[in-house]
Amino acid sequence: MPCRQALENRANQRRRSHYLPLRRQPIDIVNASLTYREPDGKWDLTVGGTNLTDERYLVSAGANDAAGVYFGSYNRPREWYARVGFRF
Repeated sequence: MPCRQALENRANQRRRSHYLPLRRQPIDIVNASLTYREPDGKWDLTVGGTNLTDERYLVSAGANDAAGVYFGSYNRPREWYARVGFRF
């Protein structure tokens, strides 16, 4: 039994250390928009932004242990937008 436990601990340790550099803490993202609707309701204008605090974090990542390479993709940066809508 002790030998089996030592092997399991070693396997678990190796798996944890493999992903450690790719871990990240939870992040709060702030998005906001403001809409003006024309009194007759025929059109509206929306302006807004996403990721207003411009937080950067990994959205996907991986590792190639044989080559010693870690890779990943980051989220989109702060973005602004405007939208005009028409009702027929």
